[in-house]
Amino acid sequence: MDQRTLDLIDAARKAHPELESLVSSHHELDAQVSHLTERGHLTPEETLELSRLKKEKLKIRDQIEDILHQKASA
Repeated sequence: MDQRTLDLIDAARKAHPELESLVSSHHELDAQVSHLTERGHLTPEETLELSRLKKEKLKIRDQIEDILHQKASA
């Protein structure tokens, strides 16, 4: 996430406590994606897992963005 997004998250955490959980999950998924990506050669199962992790990471990112847009609109 870029610094601007992180700053918005910090400002919105008090009004939206679920952001903490979402950000934590996003960071965990990012670490898992990085770990698999660094391995180079992946088995077909690992390739599927990498795809699943990336999709879940994007889903969480979308949830974070939705909350931030709601805050900006309010």
